[in-house]
Amino acid sequence: MNEKVRGQVENRGGRIDAFYYCPHLPEEEGCPCRKPKTGMIEKAVRDFEVDLGRSRVVGDSAVDVDRATLSEKRRAERRRRKWLRKTL
Repeated sequence: MNEKVRGQVENRGGRIDAFYYCPHLPEEEGCPCRKPKTGMIEKAVRDFEVDLGRSRVVGDSAVDVDRATLSEKRRAERRRRKWLRKTL
């Protein structure tokens, strides 16, 4: 399925560098990548030096959108703390 999606995106001039998924069972406690946590987004940022401001999260549910929003909130909070350290 992933290669089919990749092919369709490439045929339209786009590019997908990687597909991420959570290998853990829903019952597992403390999984950092299980939705709505942001572990998969954070991994992509590390793997590809992703500029989240120029990126999009694609998914098939509202949880995917919530996860993207949570990731942006965390990024904004890190920027705020960095600014505070410089200012104070």
